[in-house]
Amino acid sequence: SKSKRKEMMLHIIESSHGNPDVDNMKFINNFINEIQADNDFYSVCAFYWKKHIDTEKGNFEYSAFESIRNNLMAFVRFGNNPLYKSIMHRSFLDQIRCCHILGIQPSNDFFTEYVSFLETCSPIRNEYYSNLYIQANTIHYVYLIDMLLSDSFSYEEIVSEVQKAEIYYNRALNSSYCDEKSKHATKVKLLDLCMLYHDFDYQNTVNQINIFRMHSQINDVQVHEAFCETLLVKAKILNPANISSNLGLDFNEKIIQDIYGHCKKAYEIYEKYGNAYGLIRIEFLMILFDILITSYSDDVYIEKLSSFKKRITKYPKETSIIENLLNKYKNHSISLGIILSIIRAYPIILQ
Repeated sequence: SKSKRKEMMLHIIESSHGNPDVDNMKFINNFINEIQADNDFYSVCAFYWKKHIDTEKGNFEYSAFESIRNNLMAFVRFGNNPLYKSIMHRSFLDQIRCCHILGIQPSNDFFTEYVSFLETCSPIRNEYYSNLYIQANTIHYVYLIDMLLSDSFSYEEIVSEVQKAEIYYNRALNSSYCDEKSKHATKVKLLDLCMLYHDFDYQNTVNQINIFRMHSQINDVQVHEAFCETLLVKAKILNPANISSNLGLDFNEKIIQDIYGHCKKAYEIYEKYGNAYGLIRIEFLMILFDILITSYSDDVYIEKLSSFKKRITKYPKETSIIENLLNKYKNHSISLGIILSIIRAYPIILQ
C-alpha cells in the first residue's frame, strides 16, 4: 500500500542520512520531497527528517521541532503507529540538542511538556532520557561553560557540578535501556565531561572514543565519525602528560602532528557533509590550540579572535566565549591556564 511504501522510505532515510555521499543525499532528498507532497501524517514525518538533516549541517532552527509536534497532534489517530511516537520523541531530542549547541537552556514549559511525554513511555526509557537529556546534558552543555565565563566560580565549585553531571550520566548508562550505539555515544559524552578534571584518564578516553569511531565507520555514519575526530583533538590537547606544574605546557612535534591529523579528518568530513557548525567548531579548537603552542603578541590573538567572531554570529555560545577572551586580552588578564579551562569546558556535542 501507499502508506507502507512511505513508512519504508522513512526507515531508509533514518538508516542512511548519516552518509554525506552526494548521490545518497540526493536519493534521500527525493524521498523527502515525494513523501511531503501528500500533506498527510507521513509528510510531517518527512518534514521532521528534513529539519533533522538541517541540524546536521549546522542550522539549529529549534522552533521548527515545536511546529512538528503541533502538526503531529492533528494526526493523533496514528498514535498507535510506532512512527508517531518515534518522530514525536525525536523532535523533543533535536530541540534540546539545538538549544544546547547554541548554549541556550530550553524553557520550563518545554521541559514540562517533555517530562509529560516521557511519563507515557516505559519506566526505563523515562529514566534513561530524564537523566541524560534533562539532567546531565543541561549541566554539561549549558551550566559549566556559563559558570566558567562568569569568572565568579572556583575550580572546586565547577568540579562539584561535574560530579553531579557524572552521576546523571552513570544513571542513564545503568538504566539498561540503551542499545549498543546509544551506550557508546553516552560513554563518550561522559568522557567529554570528565576532561574538565585535570587528571582525567587519558588512555581510557582515547580508547573509548576510538571504539565509537569504529562503530560509526562500520555503520557509515560519517557525521559521528567527525564528532569522534573532534573529541580526539580535544582529548589530545588536554592529555595530562602535556601539562606539567613544573614545565608548563609541553607539546612535542609528534603530538602536534597527531592533533592536526585528527583536525584534518574531522574537517574533511564536515566539509563533505556541508556541516557549517562542525567546521566552525574544529576551527575554534585549533585557534585555541594555536594560542597554546605559539607566542605571538596579544594584538595578533585579538585580531584572530575578532575576525573569527565576525564569521560566527549564528552561534551565540562560541560568540560569548570569544567576547570573554577578547575582554581578558584587552585587560591583560589572559593566561594559558584560562585557554586550557575554556578547552576543558567547551562541550563537543553530538549532532
